[in-house]
Amino acid sequence: MTCLAVLRALLLLSLLTACPKAAPPAQGPVATYTSFAEALRRGDSARAYAALSPQSRAFVESRARAVADASVGMVKDDPAAMLFQSGVQPVPLSEMQLKLLEEDQTTALLEVTSQGQSERIRLVKADDQWRVDLSHLFPPQVTP
Repeated sequence: MTCLAVLRALLLLSLLTACPKAAPPAQGPVATYTSFAEALRRGDSARAYAALSPQSRAFVESRARAVADASVGMVKDDPAAMLFQSGVQPVPLSEMQLKLLEEDQTTALLEVTSQGQSERIRLVKADDQWRVDLSHLFPPQVTP
């Protein structure tokens, strides 16, 4: 192989590896919630946390930071761990019923039923991806 052929091969390889990766296929709200619940079941708090809406993550991040600051180094500033690593066993997907109640371009509402109880879960679109929005579970922030 000539030097020129090697340079061409290296250039082609560098161009291929520099190309942006394809975005993951868009999932609907039910599939997004299913992936979120499965991540929780497997104990993958990082993946479950990534599935949250920006509003939900912002609240949890501020609370985790406040708890870490107040603990003077005793508690790590780890929002995903603070939210999801409580020791509570999530309900398996096989024991859940998911029903899409509403969906438009930016929001969706699911009804999640398990163990005889139903809860409505809101999802929002952020960066062209559905995200689980738990902000309704958080108390309103008081501005001093």
